[in-house]
Amino acid sequence: MRTEPQVTAAHPQVGDDLVRWPRLLLTLLAVSSALVAISLLLPVLIDHELTRDRGDVRMFTYVGDEANLPTWWTVSLLIGAALLHLQAGGLARRAGARGAAGWWVFAALLALLALDELTSLHERLDVWGLALTDAGFAFPWLVLGAPIAVGMIAVSVVAARHLPRLTTVLSLGGIALLFFSAVGLEAVGGLMLGEQDGEFQGESLLYTLLMHAEEFGEMAGAAVALCGPLAALRIRRGDTDFALSIIDRQR
Repeated sequence: MRTEPQVTAAHPQVGDDLVRWPRLLLTLLAVSSALVAISLLLPVLIDHELTRDRGDVRMFTYVGDEANLPTWWTVSLLIGAALLHLQAGGLARRAGARGAAGWWVFAALLALLALDELTSLHERLDVWGLALTDAGFAFPWLVLGAPIAVGMIAVSVVAARHLPRLTTVLSLGGIALLFFSAVGLEAVGGLMLGEQDGEFQGESLLYTLLMHAEEFGEMAGAAVALCGPLAALRIRRGDTDFALSIIDRQR
């Protein structure tokens, strides 16, 4: 007779099967690196009307454009991370472990980030940023985006207080890396571009390299956060069934 998996809350024990999240993380980072490399090097390696300027292949692989392959990859990572945190919260609640609400807060934040990446929601803040400051800036949305990012990181810190320590490092660190890239590096890029008041007027080689580093940082942050819930799972196998264990935070 087939039995349902059991869910418990426990500290790791000898004999537990570990989820191989480091291998998964390396794979995700490798794919992210490949996408960024293609975006950066494709026009150099293949000189064709489709791979340079506004060519279809170029725009489909270019990290500086929207609604394309890099966008799909980042959104997929964020959605995957959100779903895993949501599921971990459900397992923690069923097992009576602390921190179920914390898992769900992370899931909600990651889902919001996925929505923003998919719809370019942050760029719609440009008009508000221009209204709040007289200084010319290439990315006016940062005027409101930076405080919002700080607020979301603060919420993440509070939400992580009952989560396992390794999960805290991965989930919180992933979100912090994502915001450092999306907000911090974009702010540096805005200073490099100068006073464009939200209107793109061209970019230099240095800015292009910075932009690709920014996009890789966002992908890497999402990949790291995705591994947070996996680091908290332990699998105990029996002869006819298995049990999932959610690690509780050690005091």
